[in-house]
Formats: sequence, C-alpha cells, structure tokens
Amino acid sequence: GMTSEIIAASLRHPEHVISAARLGCEIATTPAKVLRQMLDHPLTTAGAERFRKDWESRPEFGEWLRGLTEKRLAASR
Repeated sequence: GMTSEIIAASLRHPEHVISAARLGCEIATTPAKVLRQMLDHPLTTAGAERFRKDWESRPEFGEWLRGLTEKRLAASR
C-alpha cells in the first residue's frame, strides 16, 4: 500500500538527465547550468529560430492568443 518515486539527484551533465529519464526517474534535481547546457544545442537554437520566424509571419495568431489569455484571466477573477 505504499507508493514511491525515483529521484535522480545532483545531475551534473545533460547526458545524466537523459539517462535518468530513460531509467524512468520521476524527479530530477538539476542545476540551472545543466538546464542551460541542454537548451544550448545547435538543433534547439535552429528550431527556436524557425519557430520565431513562423510566429512573426502570422501576427494574427499572437492577437488570437492575447485575446484568449485575456478571456481566461477575466474568467478567473
């Protein structure tokens, strides 16, 4: 009747995060430095740039999202 979660602690390299995820760890304590390393990858940078260009090419999506957000905020008050 007991439950537990596996914690990967003090991960020091992006590869440690990948290994922990593959092993099924539910929680990982990871320093900000490692998170930045995981985001600082050429494919991540290229993907983010493509997304930014796509987003800027369709300003109506930003207007739609802004309106949707304002409605949700007003409803939660």
